[in-house]
Amino acid sequence: MGMGGRCARILCSATLGALLAASVCGAATAPAPLRFVPQGPPAGDTRVIDVRPERACTAASLAGARCLPASELFDREGRPVSFHVLRWLLGTVGLTGHENVLVVAGDPADAAAVGGLLLVAGERDVAVLDRAVEVPAGAAGGQARSMTREAVFTAPMRDHLLSTGQAAVGDATIDSGRPYDRFRTFAHRYADGAPAVRLRPFP
Repeated sequence: MGMGGRCARILCSATLGALLAASVCGAATAPAPLRFVPQGPPAGDTRVIDVRPERACTAASLAGARCLPASELFDREGRPVSFHVLRWLLGTVGLTGHENVLVVAGDPADAAAVGGLLLVAGERDVAVLDRAVEVPAGAAGGQARSMTREAVFTAPMRDHLLSTGQAAVGDATIDSGRPYDRFRTFAHRYADGAPAVRLRPFP
């Protein structure tokens, strides 16, 4: 392997700080799939992430669901956890970043915001339920996340979707409103086929 190939691999597997600087690694990849889907049973190989409050999720959810409340990913002011913490939390529900994931919620806005987070974090394929989840009568409860990681989230972060500065005039960067609302808007814009859109995740 040449020196350039080694450097690209190191950059794409580096720590969060290096990932934020290594836009070239993410930019070389094909557009990531993120879509909004209607209510329906997920495919057999799809991992369900239920972002409702833990008590509701563990009481009853879709088959095989893991509970990861949106409140653990965004604070009361709508600020997301750091991406380092996010990727650790995803490991507590067994995600490595190489799965097909369906995000469901009681509030579709929560599902969209978490879907945007997962897309930027590097999850391979993200589907977001576009309405409140309808849990079948008598359904078993979802499984709460572990207190430690069950898996290591290793997918490269899609840092090329981020903007770390103020948007330039005419730029497609989403930087207005609470970060929570930015992630929600970003997910919808991206799913609608605007691959040039970028996100400014923090104030």
